[in-house]
Amino acid sequence: APVISPAEIMTSLRPAVAETAAQHGLTQFADLAPHLESLSLMYVLHAFHLLGWDCRAGEEFTALALFEKLKIAPLQQRLAKRMLDMLVEDGLLTPASGGGYQVAATTTAMDPQWYLQELLKENPACATELKLLSQCGDQLAEVLCGKLDPLTLLFPAEEEASAEKLYRDSAFAKTANVLAHQTLAATVAQWPADRKIRVLEIGAGTGGTTAFVLGALPPDRIEYVFTDVSQLFLNAAAEKFRGHAGMRYQLLDIEKDPAAQGFAGRQFDFILAANVLHATADLRQTLRHLKALLAAQGLLLLLEGTVQQRWIDLIFGMTEGWWRFRDHDLRPAHPLLSEFQWQDLLAQSGFEQTATLAEVDGLHKQAVLLARGPRVKSEASWLIFADTGGVGRQLAEYLAARNQEARLVIAGAGFEALGEAGFRVNPANGADFKQLLRETPAQQRRVVYLWGMNATPLAATALEQAEAEQAMSCGGLLHLVQALAEEQPAAAAKLWVITAGAQPAGELTGGLAAQQAPLWGMTRVIALEHPEFWGGAIDVDPKAGAAAIAPQLWLEMTAAAEEDQIAWRGDQRYVARLTRRLLADDSTANAAANGRSRPVIHSDASYLITGGFGGLGLLLAKWLVEQGGRHLFLLSRRGLPERASWPSLTKDSEVAQQVEAIRELEALGAQVTPLAADVSDLAQMSALFARFGTEAPPLRGLLHAAAVIHLQSLRETTLEKFQAALRPKLYGTWVLHHLTQKQALDFFVLFSSTTALLGASAMADYAAANQFLDACAHARRHSGLPALSINWGTWEKMRLFSTAEQEMAARSGLRPMPAESALATLQHVLASDLPQIAIADVDWSTLKSAYEARRRRPFLDGMTDAAPAVESKPATGKIDILTQLQQTPPDDRQEVLLQFVQTQAARVLGIASAQGLDPARGFFEMGMDSLTSVELRRRLESSFGESLPSTLTFNYPNVAALTDYLAQRVLRWEQPEPAAATATPANGSAAAPANEAGQDDFSEEELVAMLAAKLQKA
Repeated sequence: APVISPAEIMTSLRPAVAETAAQHGLTQFADLAPHLESLSLMYVLHAFHLLGWDCRAGEEFTALALFEKLKIAPLQQRLAKRMLDMLVEDGLLTPASGGGYQVAATTTAMDPQWYLQELLKENPACATELKLLSQCGDQLAEVLCGKLDPLTLLFPAEEEASAEKLYRDSAFAKTANVLAHQTLAATVAQWPADRKIRVLEIGAGTGGTTAFVLGALPPDRIEYVFTDVSQLFLNAAAEKFRGHAGMRYQLLDIEKDPAAQGFAGRQFDFILAANVLHATADLRQTLRHLKALLAAQGLLLLLEGTVQQRWIDLIFGMTEGWWRFRDHDLRPAHPLLSEFQWQDLLAQSGFEQTATLAEVDGLHKQAVLLARGPRVKSEASWLIFADTGGVGRQLAEYLAARNQEARLVIAGAGFEALGEAGFRVNPANGADFKQLLRETPAQQRRVVYLWGMNATPLAATALEQAEAEQAMSCGGLLHLVQALAEEQPAAAAKLWVITAGAQPAGELTGGLAAQQAPLWGMTRVIALEHPEFWGGAIDVDPKAGAAAIAPQLWLEMTAAAEEDQIAWRGDQRYVARLTRRLLADDSTANAAANGRSRPVIHSDASYLITGGFGGLGLLLAKWLVEQGGRHLFLLSRRGLPERASWPSLTKDSEVAQQVEAIRELEALGAQVTPLAADVSDLAQMSALFARFGTEAPPLRGLLHAAAVIHLQSLRETTLEKFQAALRPKLYGTWVLHHLTQKQALDFFVLFSSTTALLGASAMADYAAANQFLDACAHARRHSGLPALSINWGTWEKMRLFSTAEQEMAARSGLRPMPAESALATLQHVLASDLPQIAIADVDWSTLKSAYEARRRRPFLDGMTDAAPAVESKPATGKIDILTQLQQTPPDDRQEVLLQFVQTQAARVLGIASAQGLDPARGFFEMGMDSLTSVELRRRLESSFGESLPSTLTFNYPNVAALTDYLAQRVLRWEQPEPAAATATPANGSAAAPANEAGQDDFSEEELVAMLAAKLQKA
């Protein structure tokens, strides 16, 4: 962050503080303040009177004895103690020996209403403060004895008097918020025009302060992270500020380690906390967490009350959070610190140059505090596997300017330490990578892998060069991952893989960099097998300069976002999402609409199928013959025996079954040529292609389905096995692409897999190879050549996988597709103008829960099944749900009610799919808090037209229990059946097959996909 002086900013604002305070009514409020204190005392006496205690002169008592007599709830005893102190302050009580009290004079409790009305008449501008005090004061006795939830008073359904209105409209809130706006504006004025400003708001709550400060920020240059401990507030803020660019909403409890909540350190230039920090239990710990989030010499802005006020204590003192402070050496009896205590505490905590606006400047019992974070010595150790184009070197310089320690790693013949210049390692030698990690600091290791950017364009690459480049880029990444995985003790590492133009995002004038794409397949498996050190993959703009790329990489690698598949094109950021594409029933009309005609299968043309003797290959051959194909070339590495030996083959052997399939094709009138060749061997394939148009009809179509699979984890596999898996897919595709560039093909279909989109554990090589197929299809289409890459799901007939593996995939949500359906879809998409499409039959609710068992996968955000039929809105839900239950057969009503409760709970908790919410899992275990509990109760009250107890979610703590309560006590059904509650893992995801490695560890090749994987704008 630029070095900005807090003192200079506050000095520039100070002359206008008094005018701002007067403009927003704070001056008038200061005149009202003594009357508020008196009114508060009246509410105290009135509440004690209602509870059965009147002050009688001479009476002596202890606080505990009085609380027991009046039945004060334990959670409200600190408020009650504060109320006794108010009586002491006014001389109505005097301290007695032993820590007790003595009543100094008999006092008669008076009804505060008359005084309230007088104050409202005289101070209409302060109606918000007076009405909220009245709302809480009138119910003070009920709150003290635990009969009323104070949150219903602070956040009522009607907003005439609420905490939100107080934070937004009160005089002190408006004044403080305007000053916060002016402070941010002054900061932005000194900010470099080419730099984004990253803002974090702590405990943003109802968004009162947010609404004021957003206007000070340039919308095209901000990243504003709105945080709170309650999902309810995040949901409301997302709706309230939906028109604002650069906003993100995320749960954050600042009392806990931010890193454990997904927030990277040193990433925010400006942190704002408005009347929040005093509510934390340990201010020193809270400030440590804030300092960890603040970029070097970033700014911290606090708005805090600095003087005890009775009316504030009566309102917010009703909540448990007001009294939960534990740092009693700092705050013996009250949560608020004075202005000078704050300055001292900030200095002790390592903040610099604290400056304030406070009482002396015209702020009534409030302070605006601005402090600068310390110059941070780098806690991270950056290893940059540098490209030859200068991006890695530029990134190292950018990091050094931010006090980050960075070392470059370049490829060479063997390990060599190069002093300040970095290191040299051999990409093919795993031992070099282990030695590298031993000789560099392990603490907060950050690894940036850019070697893939060295690859040459597809059109300019010879086969031998392609093999060498893959051995470097994929081999280097493989050995790096193995070294990171084997580190002992495990380091807190993060790995980022960088490519340039390898993903189909935005406009790529030069076409896709297919040679870099296999790294993306690998990264999707790294994310599954090693989430502990996975950071993300970033595809930068190949036309951008290194100076523009370095800040983008820094921004992504230090952000708290969960996105791990990102692309930049110019200054536009994209994130990866899987999206549905509905296929029209009328395929002829669909073909005409996209300007392509469905390829005609010609009887006088040749068609080539690689992997031709596999289960899919023979199905494809039969499909071609049924479409009119008469000249088929089926290719595999082994081929078939000479025809003369076919009659002597062992019956029911695999070869005999293949021969029988060919005979069936020939009986349909086809001429089938079995071939034994390596599709990745350019010489062998060149000899085959020389036959087309000479001794065989011209080639018009190609289906590339050859594959080799080794099921081994990244830690177990070797570079040799990795290269072997790449051979038929990656190098075979290169050969076919090279030999068909001048062929008049109707179609060039590549059989890819959904592993290329999302990975599958133990299949990194296969994912890498298939990702090349996808990229090659995009590159060919960019060059005007036909190509379609299909990321297939599971077919019923999958020779490469065992029955058990296919059954496990089905149990995880991936349903095997009948061959007839898959082939019909293939026929349909051949007319598509898309270079890539994924086809699978998926139970999304099951698969998404299993796939996200260990971490959220933003790539799948749009992939949910249809929402449950039962929905309710507070205004109309009563009619909807009751009508639906009346129309439902009695035996099915309990399930309909369960789904309804699931839906309402999911909405208040911010859970996207209600179907993934386990009925037996506790609400509070899933993140419910007091506010979301109140919201759920309100929704149900509105839906069923009955008042429900404030302890609803405590007494009935999960969906199943709450459903039974509603059935028995509200709907009064006779003999209700117990609500269904499926036993599921504690994380709420669907139970998966027994597997020691966890739910992410699937050995089936296709994990998930519905239709097209594309990159959409962030």
